[in-house]
Amino acid sequence: MNLNLPDFRASERNFQHIIQVAGRAGRSEKKGEVIVQTFNPKHYSIQYAQKQNFIGFYEYELHLRQELHYPPSTKLARILFMLNNEEQLRSYMDVVKRKVAGYPQKYKLIILSPTPAPISKIRKQYRYHILIKAEHQQEINRFFEWLQSNVKTPNYIKMQIDIDPISLL
Repeated sequence: MNLNLPDFRASERNFQHIIQVAGRAGRSEKKGEVIVQTFNPKHYSIQYAQKQNFIGFYEYELHLRQELHYPPSTKLARILFMLNNEEQLRSYMDVVKRKVAGYPQKYKLIILSPTPAPISKIRKQYRYHILIKAEHQQEINRFFEWLQSNVKTPNYIKMQIDIDPISLL
């Protein structure tokens, strides 16, 4: 299904889809059967879904997210930059990367520097993003204030800020 998507919620969505299909297959008097075609049958989301082990999946997923500093154990923000000229955008992202590297270390943030977004081009717009992880929303807000003061984004580059993004694609 969507296990290979570069999104921390991919396993959760996979688990939900399998459980949903299984629920629909068992609705009538006639017994249903669910067949999951996958290259990764040992993946934990498939294994827990096969056993309909909601608690086991929840505990495992929560543990992974805590280790990797993803919600709900931390706050997450995403800044998406878009431009129709890939070379110009890449050049600007190099500037942003150097500036962000100078962000004061005293603030407890994890900043995943500018990289091409998983879907790197939509409607002729090239896309790069930065992910910011923090224990508290105030830390992310402080970073945004610092970013606005220290990195000037040209008007021709579109920038979107997404707090607690639903998708990282």
